[in-house]
Amino acid sequence: MRHWNSIAGALSRGDAYLPLLLKDEKGLERGNEWARGFVRGTSLRYDGWAELLDDHDHGGCMIPMLMLYTTSTMKI
Repeated sequence: MRHWNSIAGALSRGDAYLPLLLKDEKGLERGNEWARGFVRGTSLRYDGWAELLDDHDHGGCMIPMLMLYTTSTMKI
């Protein structure tokens, strides 16, 4: 809850929130695991997030997270 409050506080002040991105075995920070967790978290309150996703003016902010999530679930 403390982590959630710190993120909410940063966003309410207009500050940027930078997620923790871990490096993979090649030393690259891809963010796929973070995006997977983010999308899983949105499913806990789907109705609220669906409103943002359907918003033509503001829903585009979700595209980077959804792209990272999609690439983390792809089987290559």
